[in-house]
Amino acid sequence: EVSTELSKQLSGEWKVVAIDLPGHGESPLLLSESHHAVRTALGVEIDAHHVDLSIDGLAAAVLTSLKQDHGIDEVDAVCGYSLGGRVALAMRRAFDRGGKGSSKMSIVSEQTKMLLLSAYPGSLPGPDLHVGIETKEADSSERAAKDDLLAHKMTALWMASQLARQNDKSVSSMWSDLLASWYGAKLWGELRNRKYEKYVKMTTRRARSLGRRGPDLAIVLRACSPPRNPDSDWSNAISSRTLFMAGELDAKYSAIGNQWHEQSPGLSYVEVPNSGHALLVDAAEEVASTLATFFSKTVETSEEEELLTSPPAMTSAPASSEILEKTEDQATMSSVSKSLPTLLPKVPVEVGTLDFEPFSIELQGNGGSTKGAFGIGWGDRAKPKAENGLKERRGLIINLNSRDGEYVGIGEISPLGGLHPETFEEAETFLELIRKRLIVASQQESLPIIDAEKILRLDGALSSFIDSLF
Repeated sequence: EVSTELSKQLSGEWKVVAIDLPGHGESPLLLSESHHAVRTALGVEIDAHHVDLSIDGLAAAVLTSLKQDHGIDEVDAVCGYSLGGRVALAMRRAFDRGGKGSSKMSIVSEQTKMLLLSAYPGSLPGPDLHVGIETKEADSSERAAKDDLLAHKMTALWMASQLARQNDKSVSSMWSDLLASWYGAKLWGELRNRKYEKYVKMTTRRARSLGRRGPDLAIVLRACSPPRNPDSDWSNAISSRTLFMAGELDAKYSAIGNQWHEQSPGLSYVEVPNSGHALLVDAAEEVASTLATFFSKTVETSEEEELLTSPPAMTSAPASSEILEKTEDQATMSSVSKSLPTLLPKVPVEVGTLDFEPFSIELQGNGGSTKGAFGIGWGDRAKPKAENGLKERRGLIINLNSRDGEYVGIGEISPLGGLHPETFEEAETFLELIRKRLIVASQQESLPIIDAEKILRLDGALSSFIDSLF
């Protein structure tokens, strides 16, 4: 929609080229073909490391495509939304590292303009508390672990979808919980309530994309996690040739835009009224109009600006992205109802601490005459072969305490290889992530509330509670 509007508003001398990043759109499938699902189910390792899916790898792919596939020798302006904006900044940095002599890098120049929509530019210096929190998270292993957890969910759902006969309605239903949780976060500005029809179209399109290439999007999410990539690409942008846009209802990115503009007055910052993070959906016409104006604007860089910024001005080539962007913490769970069973707490309970202890039990069969248990798993894994025997049962005992010390919950996690999608090691990693998150929450006086009645219904409330932690 934005591309269509932009083409209408630009003069005929402009040529608009949109690039599907590796792992996105109509680019070649990486890990999402049917035979990949079979190999994954059989536990056969799949090699996808031949493609560099880091931010720098995606930037190199876009440059190569523009040069070789589209025959473009020079780029006058580049626009990137979300992940695409980060890729654009990486292309600018690649030029600064000496790309002038490279045939790929030579398509950008000191005059190229950069337009960034709801894009994370890296850790901006300064006292701003909102950006400071994001910076600390991006620099920590916790952020990478959260991205890995989401990637694991995406891959697991995709695997499950391969077993079902699907149409558009069933695909949307399968991904509905994940997408509802994702787009329910604060930075989207309650898009579902404000523009329901657009929200439905957007989530339907996202569900179709995830259903087609979930593992591809998951592996890009892992590779592009902020802690695994350079974190100061903002410093390579020349302010007079850079436009940053964010929605008024997107507190996270509007704070970034205001801080960047304050530090670099020459940078153009536009805050779109009554819009959230999904600018391309929320305000397509206004975004297109702003882009067209900036594209056509004559820019003269002052000597002072050139001295204050690092090497010559550079931006990047058009890059689009469908990857799910990390969101802010979601709202805590609501209060419990008045009709709770007598054994359950009758007041909302704040979670205090989480502890867990691994255990291992040796398994035997035939009255103890043989070691191992058989018949666990699917297909060949369930056949009574020596190599299929489960020699031990590994698990984790969980102890969850309320903040006031009045309530204690005991639980167990014991995934079975060949039967459950997660492994013991993954379960242990996720528990450790939750344990650390509760420690941070307790220090910030922002502890989540448990609705025990809903969780005991086994209807997905526990997953929603865990998602609310992050």
